[in-house]
Amino acid sequence: MQLEHVELPLHRHPMNEKITFSESGKSVTEKDIAALEQRLGISLPDEYRQFILTWNGGQPEPNAFPIQDNPRDTHGLLDRFFSIDVEDTDYDIVDNAEVFRDRVPADLLPIAFDPGGNLICVAVSGKNKGKIYFWDHNDEFPPGKVPDYHNVYFVANSFSELMDNLSELPE
Repeated sequence: MQLEHVELPLHRHPMNEKITFSESGKSVTEKDIAALEQRLGISLPDEYRQFILTWNGGQPEPNAFPIQDNPRDTHGLLDRFFSIDVEDTDYDIVDNAEVFRDRVPADLLPIAFDPGGNLICVAVSGKNKGKIYFWDHNDEFPPGKVPDYHNVYFVANSFSELMDNLSELPE
């Protein structure tokens, strides 16, 4: 089954009308997502799947989100969501999943990055599936160690909650 890509008025996100997107990737289909899932051996949470079908990544505005229990910051900045099948590998979901495979916990998929090289991830398996986390690269394990959640901080219970929480950075 092939779904049609829908352009929303003013490029606003349906989960949060105050969010606009720029630099979104090309339209993708369920077939594209199935290929991504097969290649990575994962199943995307439904809300994130719908986001990819509608927007295929991009830069949100506003872009600040709260982070729980992070000793460095109370908020993060979401610079850009990764996309499927883009020419620039810095913005490609598959390329980033492969680059960070041995650096983030196995149940997390990088879906976005912040201006400092940290990641916003979605849990793709287990009891946390669908939850959103902030991965802080400053405290990652050295190469060869199995990554755990010591440098991972809770952001939202779901992708829609993340989108609802995007706002201007508090002063």
